[in-house]
Formats: sequence, structure tokens, C-alpha cells
Amino acid sequence: MNHLAEQLACALACHKRGEADQAAAQYRQVLAVEPRNTKALQGLGVLLAQTGRCDEAIELLKHAVAIEPNNAACLTNLGSAYLAAGRHKEAESALCRAVAADPNHADARFNLGVALARLKRPEEAIACYRRATNINPDHAAAFHNLGAALQELGRPHEALHSFQKACRLQPSQAEAHFNLATALMDLGDPAAAIACYQRALELQPDDAQARCGRGTARLCLGEFRSGWSDYEYRVACPQFNMLRLAEPPWDGSPLTDGTLLVHCEQGLGDTMQFIRFVPVIRPRCGRLIIAAQAALIPLLAHAGFTDLIPHAGPLPPYDAQVPLMSLPRLLAADEPTIPREVPYLDVAPSIVEKWRQSLAGHDGLSVGIAWQGHRGFHGDALRSIPLESFAPLAAVEGVRLVSLQKRDGVEQLAEVAERFAVVDLGPELDEQSGAFVDTAAVMKNLDLVVTSDTAIAHLAGALGVPVWVALGVGPDWRWMRKRADSPWYPTMRLFRQSAPGDWQAVFTEIAEEIRALICRRAR
Repeated sequence: MNHLAEQLACALACHKRGEADQAAAQYRQVLAVEPRNTKALQGLGVLLAQTGRCDEAIELLKHAVAIEPNNAACLTNLGSAYLAAGRHKEAESALCRAVAADPNHADARFNLGVALARLKRPEEAIACYRRATNINPDHAAAFHNLGAALQELGRPHEALHSFQKACRLQPSQAEAHFNLATALMDLGDPAAAIACYQRALELQPDDAQARCGRGTARLCLGEFRSGWSDYEYRVACPQFNMLRLAEPPWDGSPLTDGTLLVHCEQGLGDTMQFIRFVPVIRPRCGRLIIAAQAALIPLLAHAGFTDLIPHAGPLPPYDAQVPLMSLPRLLAADEPTIPREVPYLDVAPSIVEKWRQSLAGHDGLSVGIAWQGHRGFHGDALRSIPLESFAPLAAVEGVRLVSLQKRDGVEQLAEVAERFAVVDLGPELDEQSGAFVDTAAVMKNLDLVVTSDTAIAHLAGALGVPVWVALGVGPDWRWMRKRADSPWYPTMRLFRQSAPGDWQAVFTEIAEEIRALICRRAR
């Protein structure tokens, strides 16, 4: 072996051991003597991309590709550097060239899948991941990413098998066990999910995501005390909409001479559900300020909540702070002690009367419906329902369907118009009065609300109106498992899928229950 080859071998060995500075120095020495050495160009380029110097990496790898334009490894590494730099279209181009140069290059297929996933083309990404696993059945990362893409599309059974394979191939990878747990949650098996979250925590004890996930699984099973404790770790998870405040967190002790800031978090439905705890803690502090989503402030003000400020704006002085969804933990809330008195949200009688007059003239059963959650939510594919699934309700004699849907999903009204009628209240709903204010008034003039798992379910429950919620096979933790009622809302019924994606059976059951309701009213 000549000296240059020895130096390159030393660089590769240092790189493999994670000795970045030594490896870079050796690569550079090789390139000083032989500037067109593609192995050194690739090695240094990959190293620079791994250490965040993506622009330098890309230039080196482009040089390597110029020297060997049909080298699939060079093209794959260039594509990886583009991915690291967030330049996904350029990554796709380089990786397509790599696949053309070597159709059986598993890493090229895998990285092309990554690029396509980031470009929001999940079906194409899935095809690439599958091809990578066919080429290399031991490609753990490809199985893992395949599971993630299937999960995003609401295909939990397939995702489960992919995550199981990834865990078998790479049992020390905490992320694979975490994602296996989330697939089990999507399939309605929180007990099995807890075991997987636990394994992830054994491998990575400081993983806040796994602790939070284990908390939701425990809450699903009604294990409230341990569930709230684990769920507190959400404050360290970046996906939750939390205010990051320097002031001390409230520990639940009396603050009779001070000011407590309660800041709302996550979605609008979460605020509607957990705002019930504010009156419980109000006597413990001298002043209580609620930093809420600006859109919800009019509704909360109608319901009598005071000292409301938008949480996106400047905050007044306060002595302690607490996230809204930490209150159940501080209050040691469990099923018997959850505040269940409804309504705890309300709107002005004048608005209710306005909508009573607008909705008058129907002698049968008026049923408000909502079907689509926010499409940007990561679990939307499993909770939202095609509007066409509501057709059995429209077929019940005497039923009038009234749309409570806003924004996402409204376009489906035109798609079903020739099949069945839905009253569209128009885009002005809530536009003048504030988010959900008109919707709440409409609900109070309806006989029933039937909805998917969205904020509409929480609003109806908080208003104390009859509400039936159609749930997927593995719904959100707050709906728990295997029960038709909710500990959170006394006027709510839950209708659950028996198999993933089977909304037909759910809505056939709901239609039968509506017929029975009409018969009881006719007696």
C-alpha cells in the first residue's frame, strides 16, 4: 500500500471512529497531493455535511460528481448533503441520477425516499423505501422511514409491521421503539404501547417524547395519577405550543397575595376542554390571568372568564405561571374528581336568539355535523372523516343536517350536493362575533351534534348539548378506550371504529341510534 492509500485508509478509520478533526486533516492531506481523488472528496464532503458545514460539503461532492458523473455513491452522498442543507429539490435531482446510475443502490433509493417525504410526496417516498428494503432486507432506517410514511397516511397496520422490523434489525435504536409505540396507540393498544415506550426510555432515559407518550397511554387506560406525571414531560417536547417562560412554575400551593399566569397551550379544543379547571384554582391566588389563543378570547369572555390576554402578546407582571394542561396533575385529578358540570362555556342569549330565528322552520331533527380537523395536524388522517360517510344520517326521515365545518373540509359540501343535502351556514359564521361564538349559538338551537374528533366535539360538550363523536380505532388519549361515554362531558356519546378506516359501520350505527331517538320523541 502506497503512502497516499495509507493516509486515505487512516482518514476513513478516524471518520468511522468519530474523530472528525483528525479525519478532516487526513482527507485534506490526500487532496493536497491528489485533488481529484474522489474517495477523499467524498469522505471529506460527507464529514463536513455531518458537522453542519453543508455548503462546503456540497461543493466538494459536486467536484467528485464532475470527475465521476455516473458514480452512484458520489451522487448519493451529494444528495445526502443537499438533504442536510434543506435543499430538497436538488437532493431529489442528484438522487434520481444515482438511482439511474445504479438501480440497486439501496442507500440511493432510501435517500430519495427521504427527499420525496420532505417534498410532501409520501406515496412516492413509500415506493422508494420499499425498493430499498427489497434490495437490502437489513436496511433498518428504510423500514423505520417506511413506517413513518405509512403512519402519516393513516395506515397504522402497515406502519406497525415496518416499525417491528426496524426494531428487530436495530434493537438499540430508541426512536424505533418510540414509533412502534405510536403505531400501537393508533391501533388502540395502549398497554402494548407502554411496554415499547418503556423500552425506548431504557435506551434513552431522558427522552421527553417517550415519557410524554407513555403518559398519554396511561391516561388512555384511566391511570390518571401516573399519566399526568408522565404527560408533564410535554413541556420539553418541541411540537407542543408552549410558552417558554423564565418565571417559576406554580406548584399548586396558595398564592393568595400574588398573581398566577395560566397559559393555554396546544389546540383550541385543548383549551376548551381544560379551561374547566380554572375556576377550581382561582380561589388559591390573589389574581389569575389567562393567556389564551387570541381566537378564543371572545368565546371565553362570553362564558364569564376574566383577565384574558392573548398569549402571543406581551405579558403583564406575575408571580408564578402554569400551563393550562398541567392543572389536572397539580389537582391530582382522576375520573371521579374531574369537574363535569356543564355548561361551563356559553354565549349571549341575543346571539342564540338570532340563530334560532335563522334555523327555524324545520319540524324534524336538526343535526349539526363536522367532519374535518386541521389538515396540518400529524394525526389528521386517522381522525377526520369524509363528508360522504354522513350519508346514512341524511337518509333518516325527518333529519336535517347543518354544517358546522369551517375552512378545511368545506369544499366537500359541493362534492356531496347531488347525493344529500347539508345546510351551509356560509363563510360569515363566526367571522364577526369571534371563533366558535356563532357556532356555539347554532349548537344551542340544534337537537344533536355529530362530529369527528375536533374542537367542535369539545365545544358541544362544554356547552352541555347532546354530542356524538365518531372515533377511529385508536383515538386520542382523552377518549380513553372501550367506552361509549366520556368522563369529561356528561352529554357526550362515543362511537368507535372496530377496524381502521371503517367509517361505514360507525355511521350505520349512528343512523340507527338517530332513528331510535326520533321514535322516542314521537311517543
